Amino acid sequence: MKTPKGIPGFSYGGIHSNDYGVYLSSKQPDWLPKTRDYEMAIYGMPGIKDFGTDLDMRPLTINLTMEGSDRRDLINNILAFASLFNPVEGYQRLVFDDDPGRFYMAKYTSAVTESQIKFTPTTADFPLGFKCDDPFIYAVQEKTVEWVSDGESSTSLLNYGTYETPIILTVTADSEVSDFTLSLNGIDMAFTGTLDDGDTLVIDTGEMTYKLNDENAIQYWDGDFPKLQPGINTLSSSEALNLSVAYRERWL
Repeated sequence: MKTPKGIPGFSYGGIHSNDYGVYLSSKQPDWLPKTRDYEMAIYGMPGIKDFGTDLDMRPLTINLTMEGSDRRDLINNILAFASLFNPVEGYQRLVFDDDPGRFYMAKYTSAVTESQIKFTPTTADFPLGFKCDDPFIYAVQEKTVEWVSDGESSTSLLNYGTYETPIILTVTADSEVSDFTLSLNGIDMAFTGTLDDGDTLVIDTGEMTYKLNDENAIQYWDGDFPKLQPGINTLSSSEALNLSVAYRERWL
């Protein structure tokens, strides 16, 4: 049984909940991820020794209502719906209808017991728990900026997210270029080799890789792997190059 269009729901792995007669009654995301704190209590000293904090996983619980013709129909629909959330298949995109431009990478966790399912003659209410090993929320649409550098000017890259995000820089040249430097917000990414006409250099600041024509070129790297900061960022090049910058905004 399909739920009429316009009833709030979500998609998981590209399949929409309304296709199973399910709609979203409420969601309970953690508005910030959990933290992983590194600390130690030292005998004879007050307080603790704090060694810093990392972001941990993000839990997320949603409460659902399923429609059906009778209890047997509801049970059959629940079993069919449950097959979408096989955790063995790993993390899938989770997109809510009320925020269609962003997604979580989530997979089912915990359990749904029979006592948690509240039946009426034609509906069933039940919770569903997810966990996100990657704590960030991502933009559905990846951004790509094309720029032809003259070797003197710079260009701006806008990050609407609230957290730094890596970029993938694709670099080509119209003629032979050697020993050039790209800079993002004053942080250098130097290439100490030679880029010939037709060559393609790809710098991934998230995976921290340099690839020249799909081959590892880390031996030509010098500098850092900077990320876009929230707001306006400045990219510059020491030589005339053709650059394509791809990135996906993310939120804490």
